Amino acid sequence: MAGVLTDHTRFAKAGTFMGMPRIVETGLCEDDSTSRNALDDYETGRVQIEPLPRTAGLTVKALDGQTITLKSFTSEDTIGSVANCLQLGKTEYYEFAPSQPFGSYSGSRILRWRRVWVQMESS
Repeated sequence: MAGVLTDHTRFAKAGTFMGMPRIVETGLCEDDSTSRNALDDYETGRVQIEPLPRTAGLTVKALDGQTITLKSFTSEDTIGSVANCLQLGKTEYYEFAPSQPFGSYSGSRILRWRRVWVQMESS
């Protein structure tokens, strides 16, 4: 993901959502459209999430006709491999550092971003 400083990406388990693991992903990126487009790829619009009967899992249905995209990721720090995750809500952005005066990010503002995921089925 161009503009996303992947070496600063972190994952943490953060409770549950409808009985399934909730994961928070945070990191740093440049304040530009390339970075935001890469991070906003998995945002969902209006969806309906319901538990699957007689099993540990959730089902999702788009209420606005969009295509639902699930993500799988591997983190070496805290959560290991996680498959079939749905992003809950929008990517949040916060200012982290002002425009950089020199170096590889010269002229770029650096943002901290945060995404929340729910694992749709037990692994």
